[in-house]
Amino acid sequence: MDVRTDFDFIETLNPWWEKKTFKYDVFNRPAYLREIMDRKDRLIDILIGARRVGKTYILYSVVNRLLKHGISPKKIIFLSADLREVKEAGLRQIITDVIKLNKCKIGDSLHILVDEIQELDNWQSDLKTLYDHTKIKFYISGSSSLILTQKTSKLTGRYFLQKILPLSFSEFLNFNGVVVSRLSKNKKKNLLEEYLKKGGYPEFVLKNNQTYLKQAIESTLYRDLLSLYGIRNPVILEDLLYYLADKITTPVSAKRIQKDLKIDDETAKFYLKYLESVYLVYPVYRKGRSNRISRSSNPKYYFNDTGVLSLMSIRPRIGHLVENAVFLELLRRESLREKYRIYYEIFDDLEIDFECKDGLFEVKTGMKLDGKILERYDFINKKINVVSMNILKKIKDFSANVKLIELGDFLR
Repeated sequence: MDVRTDFDFIETLNPWWEKKTFKYDVFNRPAYLREIMDRKDRLIDILIGARRVGKTYILYSVVNRLLKHGISPKKIIFLSADLREVKEAGLRQIITDVIKLNKCKIGDSLHILVDEIQELDNWQSDLKTLYDHTKIKFYISGSSSLILTQKTSKLTGRYFLQKILPLSFSEFLNFNGVVVSRLSKNKKKNLLEEYLKKGGYPEFVLKNNQTYLKQAIESTLYRDLLSLYGIRNPVILEDLLYYLADKITTPVSAKRIQKDLKIDDETAKFYLKYLESVYLVYPVYRKGRSNRISRSSNPKYYFNDTGVLSLMSIRPRIGHLVENAVFLELLRRESLREKYRIYYEIFDDLEIDFECKDGLFEVKTGMKLDGKILERYDFINKKINVVSMNILKKIKDFSANVKLIELGDFLR
């Protein structure tokens, strides 16, 4: 087969082929990078998460690490599936052509990274064929759970999946060059409040430009969902995001959305699924029997980022931001699971915000625990972690079932 790909743009994407000392100037996210680089298997690494949460930066960090480990530069190939040239050529064709260009062999141990792979037609079939018949190690990213869930069935047993979230609080501090050990209590509190309002989209944290965050959301609503699912009225999706931001921490039903937004019940259900599929919101259901969710319960919806919640809220409330931040921290601790197991629970008429593998978690904005509340916690007869923005004082003689945790200490 003749080499037919236009290679100018490919060489631009892979500057290390010519510049041997090349290194991406990116901020590392060590936890994610370790999961990729410490494993010695050849499983396809799939990074999934919302657009602009830093998946591309992680792929760049992988390139840096491979070069540092002495991998031949021309055996490292980076492709952006967003580009027209990559879409037109298709995955198998473009890889075949680049291998010829670099004078490699199809049997060589190559490292190929593909960003936003869901943009390519037949990518799952091409990837399966290449994985099964070559020694190529693949690292891919995607921004839609529906695309990956529906189409990775052909890749069963061949991939390792990581959910990529916006920056954690500790990453936020590192991004801002803050040395945690030198932080005063007041300074840490101020930075925590800033983190809750800004969130953890890396470029937004660096640029401090709210227009960037707004554009990230709009590109998801008006571009991705339109092209992937043919949604004809993305304005309703934006209205739904505003609606969910107003109802944060409160169980929401499709019927209520139908009534309030004046859309039919099926549209409400589909649009909620679409927002979940691009990782903008996460549902949390009431816990049912045998550690399963109660599908008959109405879920609460939490946002993928407190900055996004703040942006979509008419009047951001600190209590909402704190509870959303606690949810995201629990989600981060379960990030290797394809399906997270976080619920809310009701004991008689006492609602507990979250239950997960780490126990029960109740979120308080202040720290006012009177005797009646403690008695109700005792009735549950389980240990409850109470996470608060401010613990004003240590409460003596309170229940052994209750552990107080300051939010700044809880967020890792």
